[in-house]
Amino acid sequence: MTIRIENKLTQIPVEALELEITSNSEYCDAVNIEEEASRITSKYSSPEEITGDPRVREYRRTLWSYRIDPTKTRPSPEALLRRLVRGKSFPRVNCAVDMVNLASIEYITCIGLYDRRKLPLTDLKLGLSTGHEVFYPLGGSEKRLPQGQPIMVSGKIVIHLYPSRDSRLFAVDKSSRSLVAIAYGYKGDETTYLRDSLKRFEELLSLCGCLKEL
Repeated sequence: MTIRIENKLTQIPVEALELEITSNSEYCDAVNIEEEASRITSKYSSPEEITGDPRVREYRRTLWSYRIDPTKTRPSPEALLRRLVRGKSFPRVNCAVDMVNLASIEYITCIGLYDRRKLPLTDLKLGLSTGHEVFYPLGGSEKRLPQGQPIMVSGKIVIHLYPSRDSRLFAVDKSSRSLVAIAYGYKGDETTYLRDSLKRFEELLSLCGCLKEL
């Protein structure tokens, strides 16, 4: 897996991790998601406090630098944290997706997760949209992207709209066994921190007992 970053986006670091799993059940009982989510969100008394977190502020600042309103296109960890702090339940999808979402809010890092077998190419590129791309977001309708939005593409197909949503075309489902997790930082973020967030995802999968030992 190789990732090329266009010149205008070189300040945004990304880190990738490829994993093999033996199964991907609907629920993982080995990790108490509600307990872990409660521990992570306990430091926020309201959704407004989340915006004061340094990492959330930096993601927002990065979005503004590309003329994207972060109150309309929220960074994915902020969006999930807000949902949980408002008292809504953790969105359960399947073991792998749940664990990556848990790692994402713990490290306040946008982490995309993809089924490697569905990717057209393993050479990816982080660049700016040209205004011709069509995006198929998870949980949403297809849309043509405006010019100048940071996107990750495989070939000519958008797999991620930075730093908020993945494409449903490459979604991880119960049949997925080969995974690619990509941590997307903000401008000036530390690559070591991004790698730590991916390691946490790997640890959670190991706790669930579905990580394939290589």
